[in-house]
Amino acid sequence: MGVDVLIIGPATRDVNTDYDGRVERSVGGAIWFGAAAAACAGARVGAALMVGPSDTDIAEAFPGLGVRAEDVCVIPSGSATEMHNTYFTKDRERRKATCPVSAEKLTPEHFPEIEAKLYDIAGLIRGDIDTSMIPFLAKKGKLSCDVQGFIRCRTGEELHNEDWDEKKKWLPYFDFLKTDAAEAETLTGTDDRREAAKILYGWGAKEILISYNTEMLVYDGKDFYTQPVRSRNFSGRTGRGDTVFSSYIARRMLGDTPAEALLFATALVSLKMETPGPARCTKEDVLAYIKEFYQSNYNGGKKMKIRVGVAGYGTIGQRLADGVAMQGDMELVGIADLAPTLSLKALRENDMIGANGVKYDLYLVEGADPEAFKEADIPVAGTFDELCQKVDVMLDSAPGGVGAKNKEKYYEKYGVKAIFQGGEKNSVADVFFHGYANYEKGLGQNYLKLTSCNTTGLIRSVDCLDREFGIEKVAITIIRRVADPGDYHRGLTNALQMDKAPSHQAVDLMTIMPHIEATGILVHTPVTHGHIITVVATAKDGRKLHKEEVLAAFQKHPRIRVVTIDEGFKGNASLFKYARDLGNRRGDMYEIGLWADSIVESGNDIMYAINIPQESVTIPETIDGIRAVMKMQLTREEATAETNKYLNIGKFKR
Repeated sequence: MGVDVLIIGPATRDVNTDYDGRVERSVGGAIWFGAAAAACAGARVGAALMVGPSDTDIAEAFPGLGVRAEDVCVIPSGSATEMHNTYFTKDRERRKATCPVSAEKLTPEHFPEIEAKLYDIAGLIRGDIDTSMIPFLAKKGKLSCDVQGFIRCRTGEELHNEDWDEKKKWLPYFDFLKTDAAEAETLTGTDDRREAAKILYGWGAKEILISYNTEMLVYDGKDFYTQPVRSRNFSGRTGRGDTVFSSYIARRMLGDTPAEALLFATALVSLKMETPGPARCTKEDVLAYIKEFYQSNYNGGKKMKIRVGVAGYGTIGQRLADGVAMQGDMELVGIADLAPTLSLKALRENDMIGANGVKYDLYLVEGADPEAFKEADIPVAGTFDELCQKVDVMLDSAPGGVGAKNKEKYYEKYGVKAIFQGGEKNSVADVFFHGYANYEKGLGQNYLKLTSCNTTGLIRSVDCLDREFGIEKVAITIIRRVADPGDYHRGLTNALQMDKAPSHQAVDLMTIMPHIEATGILVHTPVTHGHIITVVATAKDGRKLHKEEVLAAFQKHPRIRVVTIDEGFKGNASLFKYARDLGNRRGDMYEIGLWADSIVESGNDIMYAINIPQESVTIPETIDGIRAVMKMQLTREEATAETNKYLNIGKFKR
């Protein structure tokens, strides 16, 4: 009858040195981790392992993984491969591998007669399995491989990846192909995993799985399928790729669709990575893990709601939670805070129901007093640690400096992506982000930092002009509100206060848009409803900017509301009142206000003034950030359009 999947390759004797110096010795290799995973997936799996004559203990260990003894076949080799892995970080993402001893090359004449639905080539380094095995096995049944065995090369004991010169010749033989992100880049030259998958498909591979530390991706030539890794710790990081691929092909051989197989395989590898060694769970264990950590955002595999948490339920956090709750393709899993604030008490009076009728589950951060919440009759769903284990992305609006600590203690530990607000230092993130100006730079990143409220609105207007006309430099003056409504920490004042020039907003603009020179002055004013910024913009190459064309560009932008003084918009308070009259939640306005009356020509330059609704202006760009890190949309046009749709931004222009 044969087996569902036959995994072929060298078993290894591994010496693993952890980041803290601890050394462990174990059996390893793709065949070891892969056989265990395929068995956990419910397949009948065979193992054709390449080991030496003195390595009978390795072969005898396979039945303990769920492989029947009669389905274990030893292919004699000079010796078992030896692999030494040195890990430099707690999550085991950074490591160095060396190979003091490797198995002898496998060729067709040494291959035993074993029947299988699918033959999986699980080599470790180039030369383990001769390429003549590819057409030989393809004649017997379906064929799969981990490309590692054809691009990882050995020089002495050192290992490194090299491109596979014959890839276009051999890839058409494979029904299933697995690479990790680095290997995919070596083969295709691009670090964009989706683009790499398309290239590999174009070269003939029929179904491609690309593994990554936070996400597994499959492409079958028609659709992309992705699932997030949800491991609560990474002590069992070794064998990640082998586990996810073997369980994926096993489920495919058992009749699962690509979407179903990827969900199962990603859940299995997430569970496996929480414990060192090969997967030793049952199919039922995996299904229970799916129910707990995946089911609520799984929708046939092709589309799923991204699970989002919000850390800090203050002025910005409240609005972030609302913004997520309004997105049709996202799920607000919960909010987190330290104390029973007025914001939380108001939420409790509304039965914990927030925007769009969504229930806001509350989780307590470290240091919170559960008794204080109990006394305030505010229900608690769990701890912040537990919330981090349930989400794909955390929106961190905690006070400045706390976000960096959260990253180190929680986000890195659990593989959670995070988007930080402007109070954090730029060093906390991979990219300083704006949804319109540099969306593509955020694609697939783990950590983004949003610009401040002033910078967010400023960049919207400057980017609008830059894309339309090309801007060389801007000079800005910011009339800054001193505090948010309800804040008393600045005291009662009757004065204006200057900041040193240039203002950080001008510097931040140049960070996001380095091709534009910017400088600026900032004046603090004793008001609370919105900032006003005046901008003088200079076009490239001495081009004259005309008021009519500039006004037309602003009027097309969904997140810019063009108003006039004659209509009654006399200042910041007029816009705030208008938002309340519109019935907007909390009187928020996502668009910046831009006075048409303020647009004036000054020589070749153009001058204009904008209003910044400081409490809500960053919310759309933060939602754009979720779309970027999760690669929900690959272009700024697609992403901002989706965000705008769900937040009803720009509806007054329709």
